[in-house]
Amino acid sequence: MNYANYNNITTTSKKVKEGSIFISIDLNVEHISEAINNKAALIISEKKINDNINNIVVKNIKYYYTYLFKKIHQLNLDNFKIIAITGTDGKTTTAKMIYDTITSRYPAVYIGTLGIISKNKTIKTINTTPDIEIIYETLLMAKKEKIKYIILEASSEGILAKRLLGIKLDIVIFTNLSHEHLNTHKNMNEYFNCKKKILKSLKKDGVLITNAEDFYGRKLKFQNTINYGLHKGNISTIDINLEKNKTSLVIKCFNKIDLINIPFVGIYN
Repeated sequence: MNYANYNNITTTSKKVKEGSIFISIDLNVEHISEAINNKAALIISEKKINDNINNIVVKNIKYYYTYLFKKIHQLNLDNFKIIAITGTDGKTTTAKMIYDTITSRYPAVYIGTLGIISKNKTIKTINTTPDIEIIYETLLMAKKEKIKYIILEASSEGILAKRLLGIKLDIVIFTNLSHEHLNTHKNMNEYFNCKKKILKSLKKDGVLITNAEDFYGRKLKFQNTINYGLHKGNISTIDINLEKNKTSLVIKCFNKIDLINIPFVGIYN
């Protein structure tokens, strides 16, 4: 089928316009009706829709959405450098630090708890890891603005809901795992196994950066792994000097020793 004839693809019925492909993820009758009223040219679903509308039935609806979105918008994800931060605590701080560091030299986009941030623009989001459509639309925006670096927070709920489907990651950073979110996951083992799924999205030549001082961090394995910690790991501290407005650190990074200053106080940071 030639999808070049379609000008838009969406999973949100309100965004449907004439000539759009509507992806019906939840088969909601009201959403389908709204998409038809908004003159959707094609509806893709996992079950047949009994309406006088052009309809294709597929098995893996979210995968099909990501495939078509990239095809229609000619979105090549290999043109990005995508860094994902996962773990129970520290995702937002770590992601924002990386975003601020990169944007001191290159344009970048942050996606996470603070919303979607690029240059001087911030868009609020509901979830730490937004809906799959929001992520792909953000990547399309980054393509148009020639932004290469994407830093995103990957929550366990986001991983579970396949919101990162079709995205290949260059770097995954694991902060830690603690007894939270067990309302979603039955136990710590299930929680860890969910987090571990993100490694399937790592490129073959990608890098895992993990916490050497966290029990679950030590259990994470990947062919290219760097580990860190205050006192152990490939990257660790030799000396820490806590000052009033900053922290001075003597860092050992593999065989290199360097002094760095960060504008944060406290051992936690």
